[in-house]
Amino acid sequence: MAFGYFAVKDFGKYQNLNFDTCHFATTKGNLLKTTQKLIRQIKQVHLSDMDFKIDPEDRKSLYDSHLMPGKGKLPLDKFLQILKENKFTGNITLELCPDTLEAGDDQKVLKNLISARKFVEKYLF
Repeated sequence: MAFGYFAVKDFGKYQNLNFDTCHFATTKGNLLKTTQKLIRQIKQVHLSDMDFKIDPEDRKSLYDSHLMPGKGKLPLDKFLQILKENKFTGNITLELCPDTLEAGDDQKVLKNLISARKFVEKYLF
């Protein structure tokens, strides 16, 4: 079950959740408290950061910008530490926009992927 657009209370019945940090942030929920509450159910993480800008196509919503970890305003360092403290054994996948990765320039893409990996390793291992 993908996580993002539903109330936390709705997820109590699911054993396996895909927790998307950027999509969750668009709900304006508390990332750290929610992670603590659902930690045993989270099996997959889609990791990206967010800057909390308004979606230009929907002025009532936040834009899910999928920024590099550590380049936005989400407390991803603390999020990853919660995963570590709870011995998270699931998968973590980067969910980044092509612009975020600087697609079109292979050297920059590689540099960005290495940077993202170092960010995750710093807080998770």
